[in-house]
Formats: sequence, C-alpha cells, structure tokens
Amino acid sequence: MKLLTIVIPCYNVEQYLAECLDSLVNQTLKDIEIICVNDGSPDNSADIVRKYMQADSRIKLIEQENRGLSGARNTGLKVAKGEYVYFMDSDDWLESDAMDICYQVAVTKGVDVVFFDAIAFKDGVDDNVGDMPDDYNRALALSEVANKRIRAKKLFMQMIYNSTMRSSVCLNFIKRKLLLENRLYFEEGLIHEDELFTPQLYALASTMMYIPCMFFHRRVRPGSIMTSVKIEKTLESLCHIISELCAFAKSHFGVRWVIYLRCYELAIHANNLKRDYIKQQLPLCWKRISRCHKWFNYCRKIKKTSKGFFS
Repeated sequence: MKLLTIVIPCYNVEQYLAECLDSLVNQTLKDIEIICVNDGSPDNSADIVRKYMQADSRIKLIEQENRGLSGARNTGLKVAKGEYVYFMDSDDWLESDAMDICYQVAVTKGVDVVFFDAIAFKDGVDDNVGDMPDDYNRALALSEVANKRIRAKKLFMQMIYNSTMRSSVCLNFIKRKLLLENRLYFEEGLIHEDELFTPQLYALASTMMYIPCMFFHRRVRPGSIMTSVKIEKTLESLCHIISELCAFAKSHFGVRWVIYLRCYELAIHANNLKRDYIKQQLPLCWKRISRCHKWFNYCRKIKKTSKGFFS
C-alpha cells in the first residue's frame, strides 16, 4: 500500500498542468501515487501527463468521458491505493514539503483529517474577481487550536464560530478509510460541490488537526469554475446543497447544530445573490437553520456557547 494517493482531475489545463505536476513529483514524501483523470479534455492535458509518466512511474493516467470535477475525483478515489488521499486541482501547486508534513502529523497524532491554509493569487483576472489573497490564512483566528489533536466536532464548531470554515477539499489531507467506510464521494452535477463534501467530511471524522501553514497555492484565473459560473447555476447548487446538508444533519444528531449553522452561512450567501431565495425555495430548511442561528447568537451573548456547542 502506498502512503498517499493524490488525485488530479484534468480538463483544459494544458497551460498550468506542468507547474502542478512539478510540485507533486518533487514532494519530499516519495512513497506516493499520482492519479491524473483526464475528464474528456479537448486540449493537450493528457499528452502532458503521458510525458511525465515516462519520467516518473508514480504517475498514472485514467481517461474518461466528461463527467465534471466531482466525477473525475470519484474515479480517482475508486482506484486509489494510498493510506491517505489528497485531492489536487490541476491549475494549482503545492509547497514541496506539504504532503510529508501532513503525513507525519496524521500518523504520529492519529487524526483522520489534517487541514492547512493557502495563498490565492490572481492570474489574468481583475482585482475584483475571485478571493482576496488572505482569505485562506487562518493562523491568527485559529491560533488556540493550531497543531493540536482535537475532536472533529469541536474544531468544526470553532471554525463556524469565528467564520474560518473553508470548504475547499484541496486544504485537507484525508485518511482514505474514513471515506470508504462512510461511502463519502463527491456528488456529480453540482458546482461548489466542496460545500457539500467538506462539512460531511468534518462531521464524520473523529479527530482533526489544523496546521497553520500555507501549503496550497490557488490560482484564480479566467475560465475556471470559480470565476465563470452564472448566478442561476450557483443558486440552484446552493439550494440543493443546503437541502442535502439538512437531511444529513437529521441523521447525524451529534453534529446537527454545526451543520445547520453552516447551512445558514450558505443560505445568507444565496440570499445576497437573490433576495430571500432560500427562504422561498426551502421554507422548512430556512425555518430550522435560522432558528438555530438565533439560538447560537443568544448563547454567544450570554457566554454559554462552550457548553451548548463545543462540548
């Protein structure tokens, strides 16, 4: 068994793929496999992967008809052999010691998920497009829990409490057994699919650890999913994600309130795009999550949050 499987969906990324692969083959953790899933890409992405395969036997290429980002990730996960799995985006890159440090922490501390920070940089887009560069830097906000083995529910709640929840799966180093035992895959046909996957991941994990290191370099570019989606598609996906998370919360009582609070954050984002959208589309979910949010704010005001939410 390999120590780690890195899964990379590839679609129209010939301009960026070499930089991504260079950062992976040069990882100081050597016992890895790199699975590139060519998701029906019409450009030369597959040829670039084949070139790297000739020089590095750890790289594998799977070709399939286009199924989207989630479908490509699921394909890679199903054939993964690593003890741990990491999902990489093909237009981004990693610091060379990122996977080594994450692996050592995961093994020595015995945690299901190790998560870290990122640096976002703009490549060919206006300053008003995409995330600000410090969006993923949580070192100060999470300083009290950094480098500590903590129950996943408590750490998840801490991120909700101080608004540091980041859904990108690329910020997480995951024990593969956790995904297999819970049959946790990415739902296909969505945009912002990580908004559904990552809260479930944190809810199902037993323990996690946060490393205050900006290992991941995220490229904000023209034509990427995050910069080109339409508001209508975003609203449809957010509506579905909130509905699915509310259903998940009902069957996972121990993390129910944390999930509801995350749903409230997503609902506010949707309502900012289109006034009262979630309230109109999902009235029962909206009633449930808004009531939870009101109670949460009340607990914060009377300083009893620790007993009600962090226990």
